[in-house]
Amino acid sequence: MPKYFLTIEYDGRCFAGWQRQPGQPTVQEHIENAFCAIGEQNVLVYGAGRTDAGVHAWNMVAHVKVERAWSVRKLPLALNAHLNRQNVGIVSAHLVSNEAHARFDAICRSYVYVFLDRGAPSPFTPWSCVVASPHAECCRHG
Repeated sequence: MPKYFLTIEYDGRCFAGWQRQPGQPTVQEHIENAFCAIGEQNVLVYGAGRTDAGVHAWNMVAHVKVERAWSVRKLPLALNAHLNRQNVGIVSAHLVSNEAHARFDAICRSYVYVFLDRGAPSPFTPWSCVVASPHAECCRHG
């Protein structure tokens, strides 16, 4: 069974987080359903980490084992055809060894928190949080 690392990005506003949860929409479940839609049954998606409800991700890595050998160009296209309206995108796929693990082989993880310290939201980041903080001035200079 071929194994792939998938690079994933998603808008987490409509998800209860990464990990599958009964009765809740999750990123993991949507990707697994996309695999079913392309004829890959019972695929489990293992993420390098998890995100909470409403949290977005760029360049998140997950691994999957599938029955069929897919072209690394065609696998993301096939999955995205079923994910395009669900706020999830598969950016790329890479064939890896059977020993590779998205979580345990990760070399780094980084997190970005976006806060706007002003009274109006930005049209470029509609998902950002507008905060008026008494400590904002020290954050700018510190």
